[in-house]
Amino acid sequence: MKQEDYSFYQNFKSRQDLEQFDDNALLLYSLQIKYGIEDIIEVAATALVDGSDDKKTDIVYIDTERKEAVIGQGYFSVKDRKSAPSNKASDLNTSVSWLLTRKIDEIPERLQSAATELRKRINDNEIDTITLWYSHNLPQSQNVQDELTSAENTLKSILTSNYKNTKVEATSIEVGLETLENWYLGLTTPILVTDDIVLKDISGFEIEEDKWKAYSTIIPASKLKELYDEHGTDLFSANVRDYLGSRKSDSNINNGIKDSAENNPENFYVYNNGVTALVNDFNEGETELKIKGISIVNGAQTTGALGSLDHGIDENVKVPIRFIKCQDEEIITSIVKFNNSQNKVNAPDFRSNDQI
Repeated sequence: MKQEDYSFYQNFKSRQDLEQFDDNALLLYSLQIKYGIEDIIEVAATALVDGSDDKKTDIVYIDTERKEAVIGQGYFSVKDRKSAPSNKASDLNTSVSWLLTRKIDEIPERLQSAATELRKRINDNEIDTITLWYSHNLPQSQNVQDELTSAENTLKSILTSNYKNTKVEATSIEVGLETLENWYLGLTTPILVTDDIVLKDISGFEIEEDKWKAYSTIIPASKLKELYDEHGTDLFSANVRDYLGSRKSDSNINNGIKDSAENNPENFYVYNNGVTALVNDFNEGETELKIKGISIVNGAQTTGALGSLDHGIDENVKVPIRFIKCQDEEIITSIVKFNNSQNKVNAPDFRSNDQI
């Protein structure tokens, strides 16, 4: 498929505010979609470092709430090609070396501020993940992924050698046409997972109003893990954020969820707030519930934490859940808004569901 055939492309082309950034416009657009950034122009003013002496770095973006940093390269092709040039991905080896190992006074001026802040936040344990990001308008390829993996290994080595007192995960991602399309559809389509799901040995109760109906019940945590293993973050398409990850600290919600599931399975039900999910439809039988499509609007952290467990889940781990069928867009927006309280949610998170 050509880029013109993708749903996101017309939305991107309509973004006149990004035209001033030329070849970096798509890089900023992809970052805005992924992180729900409300004012991408303001972010560009500090995060965009592209220039003649950028040492192969186009952007350094830090999300303090998610404790994530992005070191990115952007590429925009004016011609249809089978894949993006892999050398742009390998350039990230140079980028991370300059940002994280060279003396600050040796680094070009346009990079000094970004390098200083990035290092400080790593040393202060304010960053859990650094993602090497290659954004382009072409199909994704194995060659690019191989180069990204190599750069990711370089980043891991630097973090191990130079930041021994911290634990930062190194990851990489190719943000080509396919990934951009998935992210865009996740913003514009409330329910991406459209499978038929059958829950057996289920009992609960239904409540119905003019514009919605809901069914409340209890499901085994193993079922949530099964869904997460199969669908990943597509399971949270109607949510303003996906799984935030798990850090090993007593105050971190997600690590606490995992600890409860492993060490207090019989008490998990009363410790956990449960899950709220939008569905396309549900039908109750005598001992089973048939669901068509699902998107978790509250409980992404519970689901992600359970899904990230390395082993089977105790059968005693039960999760309260309610399934909501609703076709009214205004009510759906309010359902998402008012159900998100487990982690702090700011206005930009809700703006991430705004098509414009």
